[in-house]
Amino acid sequence: MNKRAITLLVLLLCCFTQQLQAKSTFVRVFNLSGDLIAKGDLVATTDTSVIIQRHKQQVEIAVTKIGFIKTGAPVARPIAVGAGVGALTGLLIGVISTGDSGSGELQFDESFGAATGFAVGLAGGAVIGTLITVTKKRKRIDVNGDVNAWQQKRQLLNAIIPANQ
Repeated sequence: MNKRAITLLVLLLCCFTQQLQAKSTFVRVFNLSGDLIAKGDLVATTDTSVIIQRHKQQVEIAVTKIGFIKTGAPVARPIAVGAGVGALTGLLIGVISTGDSGSGELQFDESFGAATGFAVGLAGGAVIGTLITVTKKRKRIDVNGDVNAWQQKRQLLNAIIPANQ
């Protein structure tokens, strides 16, 4: 019974985390001196600007003000998400698996199972988040305020904008 509950829980969490995956492209826009001027989801590009959305508000940034654009979220984000999902999953599995098995084996209470599951899930999730960070391809697109060069570089950004936007 416990194995079925654990399997069902893991499958449900996998389905849930699949729905949480980003369906947009996160970008960070830096000015000519290298300072971050905007970040958010890439909505569109025009001949002279980039349009991003942050907190339901769209911002248009002129190409002449852009030094470079980085795709992808900061490195710590997948690690934190992996650790959070792993900790929650481990906590729930730890609580469920410490039930009464009906045998004479050594039994642990729910708090011990929850703590152990939390710790193991946290560590495992952080490791998985680190692997995702290492294998994820991030791009840096140098613009340097040049509108002519932007026409070629724009194709790179247009290729990564999700079709469902």
